[in-house]
Amino acid sequence: MKIKRGWLNVVIVSDPFIRKLNFRFLKRDSPTDVLAFGEDVQRGRDRISGEVVISWDTARRVARRYAKQIEEEFFLYLIHGILHLKGYTDRSLKESRVMEERQSKILLELLNEKKQ
Repeated sequence: MKIKRGWLNVVIVSDPFIRKLNFRFLKRDSPTDVLAFGEDVQRGRDRISGEVVISWDTARRVARRYAKQIEEEFFLYLIHGILHLKGYTDRSLKESRVMEERQSKILLELLNEKKQ
């Protein structure tokens, strides 16, 4: 991701906890997979500063549903959150496609590295 500096907190929570955060910050009264809270977010920058909050309950549930390893689902959420901190958005269909392509490529690279 060409990140050269910054800081990142990764927080793993339950569905009830992430639901509260989702409502508090986005006014959505439902659990979600990942939330990202960043500072000075600008696409293309070589630094990140922020926090990625991941629901372990959701990761486990989705991994089971699609017969994937929970680790793979977790990394997908982490990458998604980091991309948000790098300035990517998924508010429109076009933005979602760009973000999904980028996160899929990064996840594949990560999983291939892990196998070696």
